[in-house]
Amino acid sequence: MTEQPATPGTSESEEWAPEILATPKEPRRINRRLVVGGCAVLALAVVAGGSVWALDRLGEADRTAPTVVWAEPKGGSAGDDKATPPKGLAARLLPVPHGYELGPDIGEFGNDTVLNKRQAIAVFKEGGRDLPSAQRNQSNKAVDKLKLQGVAMRSYRISKGGLVIETRLAQIQNAGKGRELANFQSEFAEVLGIFRKGPAIKGYKNARCFLMPKESEAKLDAMFCSAYQGDVLVSATAYGVKPFDTKEAATMLSKQLDLLKSPGEYV
Repeated sequence: MTEQPATPGTSESEEWAPEILATPKEPRRINRRLVVGGCAVLALAVVAGGSVWALDRLGEADRTAPTVVWAEPKGGSAGDDKATPPKGLAARLLPVPHGYELGPDIGEFGNDTVLNKRQAIAVFKEGGRDLPSAQRNQSNKAVDKLKLQGVAMRSYRISKGGLVIETRLAQIQNAGKGRELANFQSEFAEVLGIFRKGPAIKGYKNARCFLMPKESEAKLDAMFCSAYQGDVLVSATAYGVKPFDTKEAATMLSKQLDLLKSPGEYV
């Protein structure tokens, strides 16, 4: 687990928006324009910005990232038991399931990372950077109203297969505004009419998933999901070579929501 270091000498009240979403190196770029082109409209329309990070990062994944799994199934080596368990928001991320390994880096953040409060706010505000000035100011105000406390992110990859799932948890103090944001994303995606409806997440009516347009010529397919549970906004992006296993991706999101709902009962 990597925790991004805070920048010293900057007060909480100061505007802090470094270029932490600068475009990383692209070791392998797979039809990114075709895969992501239709998502630009959706990304710009999300008034709080930053909640569709991964959709403009498809094809930029660093396949050379280390794949150290901290959550081994029963029967693992004795040395694995000595690993330090995650704390805080990181502990609310779904452990790497059996049959999976840690996936590619999520942008420049690595594949298992926690952002502090100031960094989380900066990431969300970065999502509205390309909006016109008036809309960008509204976007920044919307982010402030969320009262973000931090972001945890982790990527997963099936050990034998091409499916990759990126999960982000954003902890917010203003749960009401967070629910409004999640609902807005879903409703706007439906209104656009260019995204295919994804699978339902059993037991979680507020969870919505959307797939890339069917007519896309890209070899990759992608699914974006959003949901909320308590004080946590959940966004998940899954992608892989067509035909795309949407059921497996939906199952992973369901497990993540189960963990958030009943952390003491999750196995």
